[in-house]
Amino acid sequence: MRRKNRKVSANTAAAGEHAAWIGGLVVLAGIMAIVNVLANTTCNQLMASIDKKEKALAKLKVQCQNENTRLASLYTPDKLSIELSRRGMAMNVMQPRQLIKMSRSGRPYSVSQADIARARAVDERAATSSYRAPARRR
Repeated sequence: MRRKNRKVSANTAAAGEHAAWIGGLVVLAGIMAIVNVLANTTCNQLMASIDKKEKALAKLKVQCQNENTRLASLYTPDKLSIELSRRGMAMNVMQPRQLIKMSRSGRPYSVSQADIARARAVDERAATSSYRAPARRR
């Protein structure tokens, strides 16, 4: 009968099995590190593009506000007449005496003889211009 070799322990086979598990865990940790780096890079790129778009949006909001302010300033009669003359349009702002208030049924409120005389004067002036008011039905 042969004697066992005392230098080789009984757990040598088990140590090889543990080495395989440890190697697998190292490979898994490496793959997870690579995935983490890729995810971090993608996240940073997305954050940078969001920042650029937010800055562009802020600039556009300021431009929109400036344009709204500029357009609102054109509604004053002086600026409106300057813009109309610059574009070659011969239009005047109507005078308060040229206004006739109408009811929902289409009839003027409190028609007096003075109102009728003013309306006729306006109609005569309109007849000399290129614009002709539509005929009224009675």
